[in-house]
Amino acid sequence: MEAWYHNVPIRPAEREQFKKVKVVQGTVEYGKPIVVRGERIALYHPEHGLLELPEGEYIAFRVPYRVAGHE
Repeated sequence: MEAWYHNVPIRPAEREQFKKVKVVQGTVEYGKPIVVRGERIALYHPEHGLLELPEGEYIAFRVPYRVAGHE
C-alpha cells in the first residue's frame, strides 16, 4: 500500500517508526499496516505532541522528512 502527498510517496509505518507513540485512548493493532481504532482516539508523541481523532479506524503512515537524521 502506498499513498502520495505533494508528489512524495508515503508508506504505512512499521512498528519501529511507531515506537515513540503512546496510545492514550483507543487501541492499536501492530499488523501490516498498523491500525489505530476506537470511539475516541488520542495519541501522544514526546516531540510532536498530542493528536486527537474522532471515532474511526486509521492506518499509521511514515512521515517522509527532507532532512536525514530525524526520527
